[in-house]
Amino acid sequence: SSSGSSGNSINFGRQVVDAALALNAAEAMRKFPMVKALAIHRIGTLKISECAVVTLTSSAHRDAAFDANHYLIDSIKARVPIWKQETYATGEVEWTSPCPNCGPVPHS
Repeated sequence: SSSGSSGNSINFGRQVVDAALALNAAEAMRKFPMVKALAIHRIGTLKISECAVVTLTSSAHRDAAFDANHYLIDSIKARVPIWKQETYATGEVEWTSPCPNCGPVPHS
């Protein structure tokens, strides 16, 4: 977020995003020796310090879980269509594009 931002509002089609999150989690499970992978994204108004997305991974080996978690958050940022509205201290409001860096997932 911008240094003058006082808050964010996250907006997206819940069904579309939930399906994309599940698809990314399934892909992480295929790429890494995972027991479980899950991603959840919040919607609505959040304060700057609040958590917007949670990724959870479990594996018999912690390196695989860490690698899968890193891949999962990168894939969400690269592929999931989430719009973010930033509200600045000046009162100015700005919408960001969904996945402005859409493309291949880094570290894939």
